[in-house]
Amino acid sequence: MKLLSMTIGSIREATSEAAISAENFKKNTEQM
Repeated sequence: MKLLSMTIGSIREATSEAAISAENFKKNTEQM
C-alpha cells in the first residue's frame, strides 16, 4: 500500500508540474 500511495503522489506531482509548464508556455506564446 505504501508503494501505491508513493506512486500516486509522484503522478500528482508530475501532473501539476506539467500543468504549470503548460500555463507558462501559453503565456510566453501570447507575449510573442
